[in-house]
Amino acid sequence: MVNPVKDREGSVEARFGQQLRPLRFANGNISQREVAERMVALGFSGWLQSTVAKTEADENRRPLRLDEFVGLCDVLGQDPAKTLGKLHQPLTNDDRRVVQLRAQAVELQRQIDANHASISTRMAQVAEQTRELAALREQLDEAEAGE
Repeated sequence: MVNPVKDREGSVEARFGQQLRPLRFANGNISQREVAERMVALGFSGWLQSTVAKTEADENRRPLRLDEFVGLCDVLGQDPAKTLGKLHQPLTNDDRRVVQLRAQAVELQRQIDANHASISTRMAQVAEQTRELAALREQLDEAEAGE
């Protein structure tokens, strides 16, 4: 399935993760541990320094839930709507065309798969009928030989 929010630069979630560290430094050089402690204070149990590190990571990034995004914005003194607006890059006409073409390709592949299934069923029916016909011809040959 096509993800219209994900683009050549990665997902909005990934871009936020990449901006998390600069936002921490821009807000008084807040440590990962302090961010985690503030998240726990907001009710996000289980947040540790390593959770923040994985959210910021380029590789094997930790998924970020929407409520966590809002919590992190609160912790960092950011307006969630403005932050999201900065992260979202609207699709260009070329991107929209790619999304449209991918959707058409997915639909055509679905139709092809359905046709293959139908053909397989028909081929199985033909094979069964061919066996039945061979058995009937054998019986016919025996009957004609016995006359």
